[in-house]
Amino acid sequence: MNLLRRLHLLRGTGWRLFRIGGLQSLLILATLLGVGAAFAIWVYRELIDFFGVVFREQLAGAWLSPIVGALGGVLALALAGALVGWLMGRFVGDEKVHGVAGVIEGVNVAGGRLPYRKLPVKALSSSISLGAGASTGPEDPSVQIGANLGSWLCALFRVDEDHARLLVAAGVAAAVASAFKAPIAGVFFALEVVLNGVFEARSFSIIVLASVVPRPAKTALAGAIVGVVGLALPGILGIGREEMNAVLGGRDSYAVGLLLALGVAKIVMTAVSIGGGFVGGVFAPSLFVGTMFGAAYGHIIGAVMPTGWVGVPQEYAIAGMAAVMAGVVRAPMTAVLIVFELTNDYRLILPIMLTTVICVLVAERFERDGLYLKSLKKLGIVLPFGREIECPQISFAMRGRCR
Repeated sequence: MNLLRRLHLLRGTGWRLFRIGGLQSLLILATLLGVGAAFAIWVYRELIDFFGVVFREQLAGAWLSPIVGALGGVLALALAGALVGWLMGRFVGDEKVHGVAGVIEGVNVAGGRLPYRKLPVKALSSSISLGAGASTGPEDPSVQIGANLGSWLCALFRVDEDHARLLVAAGVAAAVASAFKAPIAGVFFALEVVLNGVFEARSFSIIVLASVVPRPAKTALAGAIVGVVGLALPGILGIGREEMNAVLGGRDSYAVGLLLALGVAKIVMTAVSIGGGFVGGVFAPSLFVGTMFGAAYGHIIGAVMPTGWVGVPQEYAIAGMAAVMAGVVRAPMTAVLIVFELTNDYRLILPIMLTTVICVLVAERFERDGLYLKSLKKLGIVLPFGREIECPQISFAMRGRCR
């Protein structure tokens, strides 16, 4: 019996088991999805480290720096941008809706159908982007990895649309849990954002580079811009985990001016990176910005208020992480839980919740639509919160994209 025949029988058997077993079979598929997502996220992380060695240590440090000095990092990031731009242009093409917004569309209007065949190139492009130092985050690609694995599994076993939506959301939750080691936050992100929960999703505007440039050149230009800024503020390159840990741990004394400069530069360079074509997300940059602004606020308050009235800057930095992330993603429960699970400090849970709620309320006064929903609304897709909508034409188009 050939491989295709066996696969066909496997799909048919899996579908019958799913229909007969009901919830039990759904849980089995969810378990398989969780294991697969965890493994895929591990591979993705390893690729980021690998390309970090290739572009930042070998290409920039060992090969280019002896020739052009500090410009070696700029050239390496520009070359990475050209490679990412070529990969995305050649194998993925232009996407009207991409990233988390594309996952939301696929779940809510297309029955969980996603273009999962494009996932390997997207994941590769993201690992090159982050490894080379583009100012993006790993969370958006992680969400796509989990969601597309769920969509692929649903297609393999011919799962019906209602259960497919749940499995895709489960893949998202598993991916966020694996990427951030925050399982509870992963669940709430799937509920609040992917399944279109109660809270809206908003964010800051993205700077878009000139649309007339060919894609590899545009991404290379974005890489060069980020690299030049990185010469003065190297902390904004990549995820920025070392700088965040230094600020939160109090190991290094960061001046208020430097903290503000890092926060502002991270916002702008993240916009340049994503608008220029690098592949990544905004979770990690949001946490970075919140850390820097929160710590700066803590220093300022500590200087003007009497001793003993205020906490240490690190505590304000933790609250800032949750607040900025909630303001960007509009998922306050996710923000509170992910910061709590990252810090494992219950003493700060109430200040974190208060700061998060205030940030969401204030942000809603200035911007109604943001990062994820704005992309959908440009296509005329308006999702009523808490329930799905029927959109036959878009659903049909999504089916075509998945084949």
